[in-house]
This record gives sequence, C-alpha cells and structure tokens, in this order.
Amino acid sequence: MAFTDRPIKNLLVPFLGVLVALWLRPILMRLPAPDLPKLQLRSLSGNPNANDSCKIVHHPDGALKYCEDLVHWKEAGVAIASCDPGRPEWNTVLGPLKNPDPRGKVFVYDVRPNESDIHHDRVYELELSGFPAGKDFHPLGLELHQLTPSSARLFLVNHRRDRSVIEVFKLESNSPESTPDSSSHKLSLTWERSLAHHLIETPNAIVALDSNSFLVTNDHFFNRRAHPALHILETWFTLKGGSVVEVRFTDQPKERIDEPHDIDAAAWENVEAWKTIDGIPFANGLALHPSRSTLIVACSLTQKLWYYHQVKPAGIKQKLTFNPMGSRSLDFSPDNIHFDDTRRLIATGHPHGLSLLKFSWNLEKGKPAGSSVAVVIHTTDPNEPLNPHRTEVHNVMVDDGHFFASSTSAIIVPQLDSQVSKSGENTDNKMIRAIIRSNPPGKARHSDPSLGLLPSESFPVRSRPTPSLGVFLASERVHRTLVKLKSGRSMKFLRFGFIVAVMQLVAVAPVQSSLVSNPAEVHCTNCELHHLHRYSGTENIRGKPDCNAELRCSHNAVKGTC
Repeated sequence: MAFTDRPIKNLLVPFLGVLVALWLRPILMRLPAPDLPKLQLRSLSGNPNANDSCKIVHHPDGALKYCEDLVHWKEAGVAIASCDPGRPEWNTVLGPLKNPDPRGKVFVYDVRPNESDIHHDRVYELELSGFPAGKDFHPLGLELHQLTPSSARLFLVNHRRDRSVIEVFKLESNSPESTPDSSSHKLSLTWERSLAHHLIETPNAIVALDSNSFLVTNDHFFNRRAHPALHILETWFTLKGGSVVEVRFTDQPKERIDEPHDIDAAAWENVEAWKTIDGIPFANGLALHPSRSTLIVACSLTQKLWYYHQVKPAGIKQKLTFNPMGSRSLDFSPDNIHFDDTRRLIATGHPHGLSLLKFSWNLEKGKPAGSSVAVVIHTTDPNEPLNPHRTEVHNVMVDDGHFFASSTSAIIVPQLDSQVSKSGENTDNKMIRAIIRSNPPGKARHSDPSLGLLPSESFPVRSRPTPSLGVFLASERVHRTLVKLKSGRSMKFLRFGFIVAVMQLVAVAPVQSSLVSNPAEVHCTNCELHHLHRYSGTENIRGKPDCNAELRCSHNAVKGTC
C-alpha cells in the first residue's frame, strides 16, 4: 500500500526500527559475501572475452570521481557526467549529511574515435555559467533533450542543503567550422532556472518528455534531511514510498532571477507536478521507450524492473497515465537504466546488496561491493507494448570490485567501421564503446581513476549515482538517542525486525550469472578507485557454467583465456 500524506503521530516504531538496524549490524558484518570473479566480460552469445584491455581515464586535477549519472549526446559526440567529489560528506540517500559546502561538477568526455592513447585530454569540466554563486550544487541524475543539432536542454537533480530541486541548463556545442582547432571544440553550459515543488522531495532519475516537461523518480517518501529515522526505516522494511512524478513548467525571463531571494521564490513559480505512479519501494532508475508506450522503473530493493504501459491521453495537455504490466527480475540491484534502441535496455547496478551495505560501514578497510551490467533484450512484437515476461537478460559484465568499485551508469556508443579490428573477430563490423560510471561510497585504495576504457566484446549498462540499495545507518545523534530506549515490550518488535532482516538478506542474495560481451570499449568510472570493487558470476542465464577463464586486471590491461 502506498504512503499517504497524513501526519505520523507516533515516532516510537521508527526509532525502534533504527535500533534494530544498529543491533543487527555486528551480525551482518560477520555474514560472508559470495565469491565474485574479477573483471569478466561476455558476448551476447555467452562466449567469454579471451583478450581484453582496460584503461583508466583521469582528469588532470583528479576531480573526476563520485560520478553518478551519464548521458550520451550523439550529435555532439560526447558523454556528459554528473560528479560530486563531496559525496562522502553529503549524501541524501545513504548519508552522511555533514558538509554540503563542496560543490559537484559536470564533466564531458569526447567519445569520438581518437588515434591517441591519451584519454585525459578528452575529459574536461563544464563551467556552470550563470549558476548562482551562493547556491549548493550536488548533482545526481541528469537528462538531455535535443533542441537543435547544436543545442540541448539539460535537466539535472540537485540535492541542496535546504531541499532538492531540478536545475535547468542550456547546453551548446561549437560547430567544427567555427572552431577548426579540435582543442577548442568544447561545450558550453548555461544555467536557466531551478524547479521546486512539494512533490519533488527525493528526486533521483529523470526522463525528458519535451523541453518543458519530464518524469522524475522519488526514491523515498521521507527525505533524509527532515526525517532521518523514517527514511532509514522506509529502506529497511522495503516500504513502498517511492513514486514517479510528472513535472511541467514554463520558462522565466532572466531578469526575474537576478537577486538571491528571487531565485528561491522563482523556483516555485509556473511549476506543475502530479504523481503518475505510486507505491514503489526505492524507485531508482527510469527509462521511457522511444515509442513512449512503456515506462520502466528500476526497483533497487526488490532487484526488479517494473513495467508500466502508457494509456494514451485524450489531448496534448492531458496528464500521462500508466498501468502496471508486471516486473522482470535481475541478478543484481539495478541502479540506472537506459534504452539503447527499441528492443535493448541497458541496466547497471550492484551484485550483492549486503556487500554494499557492509562496505558503506567501513570505507577505509571495507571490501568493495562490485559491479554488474546487463542487457535486457525484448522479444515483444514491435507493434505491441513491451512485455516483461518476453525478455532475455544477458549479464555482460561482472566484477568483484578490483576494477569497478560499484557501477551506477553506462552507455553504448557505436564506433566507425574503420575502427574495427581487421582480424575478422568483430562479426557485427562495428565497435561498441560502453561507458560505465562507478559511484563507490568510500575512498579508493589506489589512484582516483575517472573513466576506465575497456575495448572489449561486451554490451555494458548504465546505472545511477547514489548506490541503489539504501543503508539504514543512523547519525551519531540519533544513535545516542536510541540507545537510551530500553523497554521489555520492544523485544517482540526487535525479534520481528530480526526475522524481517534475515528474510530480506535471503531475498537480495545474488544469483551468480555470466557476462555477455560484444565488440566494445567500456568507459568505467569509479567514484574513487582507492576502493576498487568486486563482483562475480559463475553461471549464465541458461544455467550453463562459465568457462574457467583466468583473468588478470591491472590499471592498463585485463587478459584472460578460456
């Protein structure tokens, strides 16, 4: 049953719920994690990649870390990433909420073919032109809507200290004719306005409908700033507090938002919003089919993709309506999802929820949680809405964390035919470049790699910024309050909480699976690669065991034979 807006008068149960989490922590820390393989890539046919190489892309100043979302602007030949180096101290989903002062960044990576092996010169930071100097910038999900061949509107989730808003930017690309020097062929990003609404409480992922409307997921009903205990309890008990909201707005004259007090007031003006889907536990990633007939929501806590069929509105300005169609289970907790074409959905996430939970408790010495990428092929008739029961899931990448800390997002970029190896190994006669973004909740053990390039035979998936599986951690202040609660009558609740916890751990236990690969160059981003994550899979979707490949991965290469 979905949440309602009625006030909650008794906070004892939420406090006891957090107490259960704190009480179970020592037990959870002792539970073993599954054995995950080092970086493995597989083709859609199930064949392992015999000889692959990995490259880590750095930004010159090391700022490309803790990146969340990724979009591909095909016309400009670039990938745009939302990153937040301050996420370890300001995370509105997992916590903590200590210091919101450090600002996040938006980076661009040139995905066009380049004969040079030096990749850091293809990564640069976008200046936030016109963005208010006194406002926080903590980017999460982002989405791009094409306006002209050289311009687009960028929607971006911003988790400020006071509330979460949607930032609207104009993105422009210089034409090659006007900038013959390739080094100056860069994008410009100009802030236009902020969008605020009482239904935009815990925004995560965005899907653009047009230049002035979009869909956005709320991953929780309770936001962590105002209701930390309820937020934790909602995650712990898999309560259905998530939702999908449709937002429409009109543009504002620039002079209206010159003063700081006008910026906050203007954010609420000319903004309409309403819930289109309700009752989703941890609504994370969001993807709308190109035909707009099917909407898919990634539910991280249940390890499922939830499908909804759109009921055609009577008029252009009518509200969108979606009917549930069912769900498709995955072998991991999905984070971000994207349609690559009309039949192929790319999903990225975390292979083992408990491993991610334990790693967040010990960022310095914890074992990395690992990464997972899958391609969901839909076999439904092209003229019919997508059917979740008529799909094939191919796990194309799995890693135990040595290379990827925890993946959040990926895209596939077709390359020129001239880039194909002449050895004849590429049967599709094209290269696939996958960009995988990692968002580990802790510091990396080694250097701070930004993007990992894997010229491999795999179709990777994109997943989202904050780790998909929430962590029921309380702040020290809440902890001090809760430990004082001692009541014999609460023991029944604690026992019940323990049973629920065990059931949830069983429910999120990873089903080991194989990877799929296809000619691809995978760009892996680790929020910070001091902690390189771990991941594993030993069985493909048909139940056949993976080949006994011995894979070795360094910062420069992954090699293996079967």
